[in-house]
Amino acid sequence: MKPRLEKSKNSLCECADFSMVDLKELLAENPTVEFETMLRQTGAGSKCTACLLNLEYHYTEMQKGNEDFRKSFFKQRLRKKKSIKRKCFDFIDSICPMLRSNLSNTMPVIYGPGISQSVIVANDASFYDKHKKPETVTVELKVRNSQGKRIYRENFSVDTLSPLDVVVSDFLANEPVISDDIPLAIGSVEVRRWWDRPTVRGTTRPQVVIDGPDGCGGVHTQGARARGETFYTTLFRPADDRTFISYNNCSNRPININLSYPHLREKVSECELLFRKETIPAYGARFYEIVIPTEFGNLEEETAFNIRCQSDGPYKALIFSAPPNLTNFSVDHPDSS
Repeated sequence: MKPRLEKSKNSLCECADFSMVDLKELLAENPTVEFETMLRQTGAGSKCTACLLNLEYHYTEMQKGNEDFRKSFFKQRLRKKKSIKRKCFDFIDSICPMLRSNLSNTMPVIYGPGISQSVIVANDASFYDKHKKPETVTVELKVRNSQGKRIYRENFSVDTLSPLDVVVSDFLANEPVISDDIPLAIGSVEVRRWWDRPTVRGTTRPQVVIDGPDGCGGVHTQGARARGETFYTTLFRPADDRTFISYNNCSNRPININLSYPHLREKVSECELLFRKETIPAYGARFYEIVIPTEFGNLEEETAFNIRCQSDGPYKALIFSAPPNLTNFSVDHPDSS
């Protein structure tokens, strides 16, 4: 019999060991607690964030018909006033001139059989506010291969009527695949945005969409991490999922990376840490599969474990999940705290 790590079928957040029972007990004790307050108190949803939608759904379902919560919620909203700090910031904003922005994000690009990846940039005001119409933004796309060589660059003018949607994976069609087990090419896309005149940034944060024969996944872009470490949480499900980590070197010099896993909440016999170390060239990209060796027989299926990504220079690391046949991909950022 395999030793089973502490886990519940009603688990809502594996990272914080928070279950449906815990949520019910918390709401019974404090029926007017707000969702954000509940997250802060329990730590749920604050690490990998994959459970946030599920947490919000069950929290909302349990609060249906709770008159105490409804009254408390609307009273707080009516009484809520701006803090002195918020008033000071609003005053400073009102007297300071607007400045032009120049923003840049780097994301991985994958290409394979039936797999295509797009970059999408829309240019609307936040909340579609008609009184804050944004200026036209210039978007520059640079696609590089795994060794950091630039293979495509083009500028686009994006206004509120013409969102940008470019399939960037096609530029990797002639690049070598990672391996026979991972028949994908890996590269990167750098997305730069700038405006000719001061304006609002609005909805211009680039989005990445990965299409496959059995579905699609998407994620917004984020800035690079200067250096240091990033943690991801995933589940051990060898029969259903394959897990990957992408690394992008966001600098003009080589960086040294160190990948280690599985980091567990509890010690499991015969399950020692695995390490992957490599030097990634300037602007280069890598794509690693997180494989738990078969000799780790004491690791229970559905066990949550952490993956640690380290680097001595600017980098971007993301986690990918796919079925064994790689017919669709989901992708996400790490804990941002």
